[in-house]
Amino acid sequence: MRECEQPQNKNDLVSKLGFASVQALDYHLSPLREADLIHQRTDDFGIQTFEWSKLFRGLAKKTVKGLLDGSKTTK
Repeated sequence: MRECEQPQNKNDLVSKLGFASVQALDYHLSPLREADLIHQRTDDFGIQTFEWSKLFRGLAKKTVKGLLDGSKTTK
């Protein structure tokens, strides 16, 4: 999630996160897309990018920080 605060393409994410393949990245991004936490876009050149969804961006900063840091409470 943290890496998608700014739009990232698949190849950049594979490299930054140390996945062995794009398929491995897709496996991990799929639940985030299904939960509407990550938004996927495809530009005119067919390049897919991923970024935080409006839903996730709309959360309070303290809540986002708690989620990204793995806190159990976000009071």
